[in-house]
Amino acid sequence: SEGSFGDTSFTTRILDIIAACNSLAGTYQPPKLLIGHSISGTAALSAAVDLPSVEAIATLGSPSDPSHVITGLRHQNLITMKGDTAEMIIAGRKIVVGRQMVEDMETYDMTETMAGLEKKLFIFHAPHDEIVPYRHAQVIYDRARCDNELLPLGESATHLLERGGEEANYITETLRGWFSLHQGN
Repeated sequence: SEGSFGDTSFTTRILDIIAACNSLAGTYQPPKLLIGHSISGTAALSAAVDLPSVEAIATLGSPSDPSHVITGLRHQNLITMKGDTAEMIIAGRKIVVGRQMVEDMETYDMTETMAGLEKKLFIFHAPHDEIVPYRHAQVIYDRARCDNELLPLGESATHLLERGGEEANYITETLRGWFSLHQGN
């Protein structure tokens, strides 16, 4: 996408996903799968509603609502509002965004989005995720009216999946298996 990260919002993240998919469709072929980690998984859920070519979505450690991110940062005193900007400390790094991003994330309603989702949904989540608790995966699962699966990762898995390829292999094989069975449908 173009522009400055500081000028983005949760809604522009969704629009960027849609634009990327449309660009891919124009130069190659439309995507059939969206995979998003953390808040990008939440955004992918919203984007998928407007992408008819997408057959399945996989979320990895995604919050059930974007407001979870802001609430968590506030709880840990890792966000400071300064006029039209917000300074956030994420994974030890200071990130400056516009106030509109914070406001958008605090007010975006995923309930309606989830009610309109008509794709296959894979919800991968580490059972002991300390950044986005597992209960968020359960909320996504409960809200989804589409065909969905809640797939806990291994007991040692973390939010960033930095402990090796076992989880990546599990995710890959699960998605590959589903697409193999549903090819051409």
